[in-house]
Amino acid sequence: MNTPLLLALGALACSGVSDYVYKRAAMAGVAAHQLTMVQGWCYGLIVIGYGLVTGTLVFDLASLWGAVAGLFAYTGYYNFARCVQRGAVGTFSAIFRLSFVITVALAVIVLGERTSSLRLAGLALALVAVWLLLARAGEAARAEPATIVRVIIATVCLGIASFIYKVGMLAGATPAGLLVVQAGMVVGIGTANTLRLEGRIRPAPGAWHYGLRTAALLATAFTLLMEALSRGEASLVVPVNQMGFVVTAMLGVVWLKEPVDRRSLAGFASALGALACLATG
Repeated sequence: MNTPLLLALGALACSGVSDYVYKRAAMAGVAAHQLTMVQGWCYGLIVIGYGLVTGTLVFDLASLWGAVAGLFAYTGYYNFARCVQRGAVGTFSAIFRLSFVITVALAVIVLGERTSSLRLAGLALALVAVWLLLARAGEAARAEPATIVRVIIATVCLGIASFIYKVGMLAGATPAGLLVVQAGMVVGIGTANTLRLEGRIRPAPGAWHYGLRTAALLATAFTLLMEALSRGEASLVVPVNQMGFVVTAMLGVVWLKEPVDRRSLAGFASALGALACLATG
C-alpha cells in the first residue's frame, strides 16, 4: 500500500471520530458557534506546534491559500455542527463526507488529474448516495428544509476547501504553513460569530471539553491529509479521507443506538461503492 493511501486512511479514522464527537457535543447542549470557536483556538495552537516541531512553519504567498480554505472549512464545519443537532450523525456525516465528489470534479476539470470510466462510475454512485441519504436526513431532521440546506452547504464548502488545499500545495506552500494560515482565518471568523450571536466571548465549559477533542482529531486529520496531498493526487487522497463517515455511522449505531433502515443502508452502500471506484479508477 502506497504512502499517500496510508496517510489518507489515518485521516479517515480521525475525521470519522471527530464527526461523532460533534454529535456528542450537540447532545450535551453545546452551541455550534461555541464549539467551532473553541475548536479553532485549540486547533491553531496544535498546528503551530506541529510546524515548529517539524521545522516546516514557512509562510509565503502560497500559504495565503490557507485563508481561502479556512473560510470554506469554517462554513462547512459550522453548518455540519448545526445539522447534527437535528438528526442522526451517521446520516449527516455520510452526506457531509460525500464532499469528495466536489473535490474530485474540481481536480479533474481544473487540475487535469486523471479520469476513467471507474471514476465516472464513482461520481454517479455518489450522486445516488446523496439522493438516498438526503431523503433519510429529511426524516431525521423532522423535515426541516433549513437543515437540509445546511448539510448541502456544509458538503459543498468542505469539497471546495479540500480542493484548495491541493492548489496551495501545488503553488509551493508547506502543509504547516497552509494549516496555520487556515487556523488564523477560522479563529477570526469563529470568534466574531460568537461575539455577533452572544455579544460577548465567554466559552461554556462544555465547549472547552468537546472543542479540545475535535481540535486534536481534526488537526491530526488535516495534517495527515496535507502530507498525503503533497505526495498523491487529490482525486485519490480526498475520497479515501472522506470515508470517515463509515466510522461515524458505526459509532452512532453502537453508542447512540441510532436507527438504520433499508434506505440508509442503500445510501451507505452506494457511497462505499463510489469510494471504491474513485480510489481504484
